[in-house]
Amino acid sequence: FAVRDTGVGLTSEQMARLFQSFQQADTSTSRKYGGTGLGLAISKQLAHLMQGDVGVESEPGSGSTFWFTARLGKVRNVPQRRLLAPDLRNCRVLVMDDNELSRGVLHEMLSNMHFDVSEAATGKQALQLAADKPFEVVFLDWRMPDMDGFEVAEAISGFNKAKDIPIIFLSAVNTEKRFITKGYTSGGIDYVVKPFDPDILLLKVKTFYRLYEQTLELNNIQQELKAEIEYRKQAEQHLQYNVEELRSILESIPNIAFTAQSNGTIEYVNQHWHQYASMYTFPETMPGTESIATCFQKAIASQSQYVAEVMIKKQGAHDYRYHLLSMTPVKKADVVIKWVGIFTDINEQKLAAETLEQKVTERTTALQEANKELEVANTELRQFAWITSHDLQEPLRKIQIFSHVVKDKHLQNDEKAQNYIDKVIDSSSRMTQLIQDLLSYTKLSASQAFQVTD
Repeated sequence: FAVRDTGVGLTSEQMARLFQSFQQADTSTSRKYGGTGLGLAISKQLAHLMQGDVGVESEPGSGSTFWFTARLGKVRNVPQRRLLAPDLRNCRVLVMDDNELSRGVLHEMLSNMHFDVSEAATGKQALQLAADKPFEVVFLDWRMPDMDGFEVAEAISGFNKAKDIPIIFLSAVNTEKRFITKGYTSGGIDYVVKPFDPDILLLKVKTFYRLYEQTLELNNIQQELKAEIEYRKQAEQHLQYNVEELRSILESIPNIAFTAQSNGTIEYVNQHWHQYASMYTFPETMPGTESIATCFQKAIASQSQYVAEVMIKKQGAHDYRYHLLSMTPVKKADVVIKWVGIFTDINEQKLAAETLEQKVTERTTALQEANKELEVANTELRQFAWITSHDLQEPLRKIQIFSHVVKDKHLQNDEKAQNYIDKVIDSSSRMTQLIQDLLSYTKLSASQAFQVTD
């Protein structure tokens, strides 16, 4: 096999030392074109391992022809193409190497594994690609003509969105401790040595891709946790503000006020509470009445607003005073998380109501007694009215009877006299009705309704 170029050519002296380690035809161009002077030496060793040889034919100004021979056998078992797991296909990989051949070999190997490969021939180009496109793995040749791989790694690690990308260094020979240490300190996490072993290369990409994905997931979880912590801090501050506001309101009212946990445990009391009880005890109620603890149990069982009248006394006092206990639940998502309670002193109103009720009772009793006396007097009046009406109605009834007799028997032919008799009859009837009305009016305890009169 032979490869011919049209370059500057080589002298005999240059060809004599060309296949030695760390040797180049023109050392002044080593930084311009790159390379370590090991490629031809390694090629010669490989050719010898395959029972062949390597050589060059050249003249200054006429180009060069490099050739090699090798003894090869037939391949019996064709290796299967390496296939990636579905989640690794199209994994974005960046390859930076100033050597086009080396870069192309790595590109082809990774592309055959279904990776999405981008190439960079310089450090500047690599930084531009890393800034514009997210990569999951980056391969950097440590020795470059403009920026070496260490500088590029440090720059990529400084990008906010690319700082977690795994960086693998490419090296032909420098596996010395100082180069490895510098690679790690500049942001790299591993290195591979040329020529590349496809299995090792695939294993490293898969491993560091998994690590990269886990790092991103951990970063996302960390951000979510930070957001959750911040939200909880704000919620706690808001709750604390609401609690302080509620306590200020409870301190400002002239009543006994308190807050309790959902299970009834007292957590805050205002200044008026201490006149009746200590912080963690309930005010004393009158013997024989429900205790405050019982009222709490009823409120908790109902899970709704609870109102009850209680009689409590101040510490050291002897008199119990009426108070209206009101317990209101504070709910979140329809679950009671707190109770707000108020004792309102209603002793004066209660005593006034009791006094009024007593006076009303006394007045009612007096009216009932007066009504009984009136009924007795009314009975006597009815008896008198009945007798009187009988004595008055009897003459009137006779007047009506005799008037009808006179009219029918003696005044049939005297029209004028009949008119006078009719007037007498009508007047006596009206008088009789008047007496009946008077008699009904005197029946004060009668249940009959009044009748319409003319």
